[in-house]
Amino acid sequence: EVLERFRDVTARRADALRAMRAEDLEAPTWTPVGEATYARFMQIRTFDCWFHEQDIRDAVGRPGNVDGPAAEEALDEVVRSLGYVVGKLGQAPQGSAVTFETTGPVRRTVHVRVDGRATLVDQLDGPADAVISTDSGTFMRLAGGRVDAGSVRDRLQLSGDVELASRIAARMGYTI
Repeated sequence: EVLERFRDVTARRADALRAMRAEDLEAPTWTPVGEATYARFMQIRTFDCWFHEQDIRDAVGRPGNVDGPAAEEALDEVVRSLGYVVGKLGQAPQGSAVTFETTGPVRRTVHVRVDGRATLVDQLDGPADAVISTDSGTFMRLAGGRVDAGSVRDRLQLSGDVELASRIAARMGYTI
């Protein structure tokens, strides 16, 4: 019954989304991150749905869908918040730089520089003060608060200022 309801709701929702025009997607609306476009709202929903799918898969022991467009969009959503994670939650000092590396299946290298406030930057002028490297699944579970850094320490590679990297990894869980 639940699967049938799921198929019905998702089919109707997909039809409604296909019928939307470009201007509908650019219309302002409320999102969990404040006012933005409907397209931005749908990016956030992709993140939510992918994350909850992973929660279910973890609970029933059926891993999957850890790469591809939905997983990449979900990771992109977390990347958008890394300035907050580094600056506010991780309390990285002024002038510091942190690099996050996801080693797969979704690969990313992301840099955050603290210069007034912590922001994403395309590249650093020199080596990062702290580097946090792990697979994308562990990275997402840390960001989602599904695991704590201590329980996945064997899957984390921390380098540079290991104290700073450890503090940030321990405080990565920010989603609700």
